[in-house]
Amino acid sequence: MRHSDSGHKCWVLTLNHFSNVNQRMEESVKKHAPLHRDLGKTQMKRDAEAIDLALQWFEENNPFDPDRDKELLVSFSTGFRSTGDDPVNAERAAEIGREMQIKLDGQSVTSSMEVKSKVQALSSLRKIPKINEKKIHLDSLKLFNRLIIFAQRDMTVETSLAYELTPFPLSLFSNTDQKMNKANKAGFSKTILKELTDPLDLTNQSCSTLVVDGGWLLYMVKWEQGQTWQEIANSYLSYVQCLGRRSQKTIVPITKDHDHIRRTKKSCCDLQIRPDMIHWTPRAKFLDNTNNKSELIHLLSSTFRKHNITVEQCDNDADTSIVREALATATDDSVEVRAEDADVLVMLVHHIPSTNHPLFFTTSKGSYDVRRIREALSERERCYLLFCHAFTGCDTVSAIAAMGKQPYLTGDIDEHMDIFLDTQATKDAVIQAGTTIFQYIYHAPGTALGEIRHNMFSRKAAAGLIKPETLPPTEGAAAQHSLRAYLQTQDWILLQSMSLNPSDYGWTLASPNTRAMAPEELRSSQAATVTEIAATGGAAARGMALSASQHVESVKEFHARIVVMMVVSLEKTQRLTLK
Repeated sequence: MRHSDSGHKCWVLTLNHFSNVNQRMEESVKKHAPLHRDLGKTQMKRDAEAIDLALQWFEENNPFDPDRDKELLVSFSTGFRSTGDDPVNAERAAEIGREMQIKLDGQSVTSSMEVKSKVQALSSLRKIPKINEKKIHLDSLKLFNRLIIFAQRDMTVETSLAYELTPFPLSLFSNTDQKMNKANKAGFSKTILKELTDPLDLTNQSCSTLVVDGGWLLYMVKWEQGQTWQEIANSYLSYVQCLGRRSQKTIVPITKDHDHIRRTKKSCCDLQIRPDMIHWTPRAKFLDNTNNKSELIHLLSSTFRKHNITVEQCDNDADTSIVREALATATDDSVEVRAEDADVLVMLVHHIPSTNHPLFFTTSKGSYDVRRIREALSERERCYLLFCHAFTGCDTVSAIAAMGKQPYLTGDIDEHMDIFLDTQATKDAVIQAGTTIFQYIYHAPGTALGEIRHNMFSRKAAAGLIKPETLPPTEGAAAQHSLRAYLQTQDWILLQSMSLNPSDYGWTLASPNTRAMAPEELRSSQAATVTEIAATGGAAARGMALSASQHVESVKEFHARIVVMMVVSLEKTQRLTLK
C-alpha cells in the first residue's frame, strides 16, 4: 500500500497526529542513545566523497547552461525537453502538493485524486492520438482487422485493400516501433559475398593504407568507469594504432551524424566535454545524442591528427567517403578497409575494376580480397548488385516483410532494373519500374498490386491466418519505396551522398501524409451520436434494454463508428517522418 494513492493519503492525513509522538521519541534518543551513525567519522568521509562525485557529475551535466532555455525543462537521463505548450509542471511540485493537500482535507483516506491534479513529469510527454481530447492507444493490427470487418459488411473488401488500412505500410514498417523494417545485411554479405572466397591471412601482408570506418570505431572501444575524456580519446588512439600497425598510413572517415533513427534507443541530454573531465554517462546513451557525438568526434579528430592519423569528417553518411578514399588510394598501392557494414562491401565490389592494386575488406570474421569476390559473381550479378541490395533493404530503405534479404531478383525484369541504374531516369519511370518489380517479387507479373493484395488476403483468410504485414504494399507505398531505392542506388553509383534532392524521391521533413489510408466509405462518419457512444463505452451498452440480436447489431455498429473516428483522427495527426 505504501506506493498507492491511498497509502500516500493515509500518511499525509495522519502526519499531524503523530508529530508529537515523533518529537518526544527523538528527544528520548538524544538523551540516552550514543552518537548517531551518520555523524561518525567514517560515514562523514563517505558522504564527502559522494558529494565530490555529485559535483563532478554536475560539471558534465550543467543544469545552468546559459544556452538552454530557462523556461523549458530537460531530463538529464533521457534528453527529453518540454515546450511551452506541454502540460509538464514538475517545477511547481511544492505548490501542486499544497493544493492537493487542501483538496484532501476532511476527506476519507480511501478517496482518490484525479490524475490531472497531480504533477505532470517529462515522462508524460508521449505522442498518443486523441479522440475528442481523450488519449487512446491504437494497434495497427487491430485497426486493420476492424476495418476489414467493416468492409466485409459493406461488400467493399477488394476496393478497401487497395488502401493500406493502417497508419503506415506494415509490409515496410514495424508495427512495434513504427520504424523501417531492418534487413539482415550481415547474413547477406556473409552468404552471398564472403562465402564466394576463402578468408585471407594478412599477418605477413603489408598494406600501404588502412581505411577505418569511423562510425563503427566509435562502438569498438570500452569506456572504463572513472576515465577522463582525454583518456577515452587515447584508448581510441591505441585501438586505431593497433589496427594500422602493418600500414604506413591510416585514414579514418567519420561522420558527424551516422546514427539512423532506427538505431536510437535511449538518449541523454547535451553534455559538456572537456579533456580533463571525468565521464559519467554510459557510452550507448551518450552516442545516441547527435550533439554529444559531434563533441566526441571533435576531440578524437584532434587527438588522431596529433599522431599523424588522417581524419576525414563527412557531413552525411560516411559509407561513400570510406569507399571513395579506399578506391583513390588503391590506384597507387594496396589498401585494407576495416569495417563491418555490408553497404561498404557492396560498393567496393561494384567499383573495384577502377583500381590497379589489391584491396582487402576486413571484418571481425576475417579478411577478404574484394577483387576475388567480384570475379566469383556472374556478369548479371555484378551489374545489379547495388540495386538489389538497396531495393531489398538497407540503412535508408525498408526491408520487405516476409521476403527476406533477396540477393538477386529473378524474372524478366532486367530492363526495369536498368532504370534504377540510369542517372537520368524520370520519377514516373522509376515508379513504374518499381511497381513491376514488386509484381515479380510476389510472383504475379502483370497484376495490379491491389489485386495481388486481395488475392493473398483471400487465400490467407481461407487458411484462417491473416497477417497484414505479409501482404504486398499498396501502389502508393510501392512508389515511395521505389523512389528511395533509386536515390540510394544513385548515391552508391556516384559515390556521393545526397547526389539527388531527397525531397524529390520519397523523403519528407515532418510533413503530413496526404495519402488516404482507407476508402471514403470507411472514413465518412454516419451518426451524430459517435461522441456520446465513445465517451460512455460499455456502460451505455449495458444500460440498453435490447434483445440479443439487437445487442449484437449495436455492438457491431459501435465498433464501426469507433473505427471511423480512429481513422479520421489518425489522418489528421499522422506523420511519416523518415530520417
